[in-house]
Amino acid sequence: MEKDYVVDEETGSHLVLLVQSIRKRLPLLESIRLRELNAISLDVETIKGGAEILSFDALAAVMDKMTKIVADSLANTITSAQSSVALIEQITIAEDQLNRAMAGPKPEALNFLSHSPQAESRAARVEPMAVAAVPRP
Repeated sequence: MEKDYVVDEETGSHLVLLVQSIRKRLPLLESIRLRELNAISLDVETIKGGAEILSFDALAAVMDKMTKIVADSLANTITSAQSSVALIEQITIAEDQLNRAMAGPKPEALNFLSHSPQAESRAARVEPMAVAAVPRP
């Protein structure tokens, strides 16, 4: 059974900012310099670490592919143009996964505060879960 992932707004927005940071560093079909590749690699590893903590396996798999693309580019086994195109493809997939995770139906574990008469007092004491796996029908 495949799982959908629901990410809270704060966590999701941090991951989205990192993904957007990578996109900004990708000049399509232009030379990717070593500095940008190192920055992309750092962002990819940060996103991958967050995805692994959240058990967001699909996003972690995309980051694994991006790590390989960066490594191939650093080893000069692919051209800058090829790495740009491949990274943009993976970034688009990552953005789609994050958009779905942030817009998906929230399980009760994430919504319990809004249904409670003591929501305001509880909200100050209880932080909702960062992510919850939701079985896909």
